[in-house]
Amino acid sequence: MRFRAACVSNALCEYCIQSTVHCQPKTIYFYLLDNSFKLVFVASQEALLAINNPQAERLKVTMARPTIIQSAPLREQIYDAIRLELRTGEIGAGGRLLEVELAKKYGVSRTPVREALFQLARDGLIISGERGFMLPTDTSKSLADRLEAHLLIDPRVARHAASEGTADELKTLFKALEKGQQSHQSNRFNSFVEANYQFRITWRKMCRNEPLTRCATMLEDQFLAARNDFYKDPTNRALALFHDEKLLVALEARDGDAAEKATREYMTALIEKFVDPRQKEMSKTPSTADAVTT
Repeated sequence: MRFRAACVSNALCEYCIQSTVHCQPKTIYFYLLDNSFKLVFVASQEALLAINNPQAERLKVTMARPTIIQSAPLREQIYDAIRLELRTGEIGAGGRLLEVELAKKYGVSRTPVREALFQLARDGLIISGERGFMLPTDTSKSLADRLEAHLLIDPRVARHAASEGTADELKTLFKALEKGQQSHQSNRFNSFVEANYQFRITWRKMCRNEPLTRCATMLEDQFLAARNDFYKDPTNRALALFHDEKLLVALEARDGDAAEKATREYMTALIEKFVDPRQKEMSKTPSTADAVTT
């Protein structure tokens, strides 16, 4: 029996996303059924009981940080734990990831930590430096490159999602969008980040073209840390919600053209806001040769 250590503190409540319950999960409850763990993040046992499954064997685990479970492949668990810390902003741009410190933190040897770090680097989430691995700092070029890739891939993924997504997936999108809107209005940053992540990942997984979905998901993962800084600005959160709502309307209508258009418009808006002004500013800056000539 195995499960991955995606079950960590500050994760999006999978139960809440299906109900009106809103929790701050300090304690995490699991239930065991059919020889496999079903992950349920709730704040209280009462919420767990609302699942109304008398056959479930309940396990209560208190977690202050990602906990590594020896029965599962350690490198996968450590990969998931670090990936979550990138998503929640616990590791900031330029932050270093050292084998010795991570091994001590998770209570494991350096070998699975090294393997996890190499995999994260291969997936483009971190980079290798002289003193180990680190989270890359965004540059104008890297931001422009990622947005260009999103502009090429995401509209096609949205078209597939419009025709291939299920009613349950649409329901998840509605609840994630609602949670994001409420979090934005009440200025709950972490809650907004998690709800928005759930929205983005869900609609991409609605695309049943696996190679296309894999590319879109990997590209999305490479934007994890940058989004934390991006969403600290309320105007950026409002921009994301505005375009997410347009996309959801198109997906619900099963309108592939509109879904593709909504996604393209959002990427274009981001390029116009963040990339074009930087390029114009750079074009105004005289080069060294010009300065010497002058």
